[in-house]
Amino acid sequence: MHPVLLFIALLGQSPPLVVVPNWALLTHPTVQSALELSVPQTREIFVIKSACDAVLKRLSWKHSKPAPTLDNGLLVVAPPALIKFGKTLSRKKQERLGQITLQAYGPRVLQAPGVQKALGLSGADVDRISKVQATAALPYDEKVRHYATDQHVPTHTVNGAKVPVETPEIHSMHLDRDAKLTELLKQSLTQAENDRLAKMLGKPVKLD
Repeated sequence: MHPVLLFIALLGQSPPLVVVPNWALLTHPTVQSALELSVPQTREIFVIKSACDAVLKRLSWKHSKPAPTLDNGLLVVAPPALIKFGKTLSRKKQERLGQITLQAYGPRVLQAPGVQKALGLSGADVDRISKVQATAALPYDEKVRHYATDQHVPTHTVNGAKVPVETPEIHSMHLDRDAKLTELLKQSLTQAENDRLAKMLGKPVKLD
């Protein structure tokens, strides 16, 4: 079995909805609290992150290019250690991490593997919703672009594209955008589909 499939979120689905966990989420204090991790467990995660941060610092001294990282700065060598840690969690906590992983997709949760099928949506349904969201996002993204240009905000590379570093001001703009896109997603789904999605996501966890 591939190690990233150790976490299986049943979430009331039949067949079960398999969620590939976002391992970096384990380093968020709010996620650790939602999973009700013990003090020794949070210390173990801290040790993993600290070790990766140390390697990242050493590599940044030796190479002109940034070291490969996950979205929160963890080196890509972190997942094996986090997977090993994940094996110690109860099934209930594994399922909860699956829910939080889906939450991390934000208003683009329909892009998460298996969600479209679990909601009973067609490809045409998802394309329609994605187009509505993309159109609504344009003014927000344009606002970010103008702000970054006017304020000379430095850029970094994300998935091969150069984007402005997320300053507090840009972060606030992104929150406004995502709130609008989440509203549009809810409006685009039936009540039954919204109820099913809410069950998949579980109790909201603040990830910002």
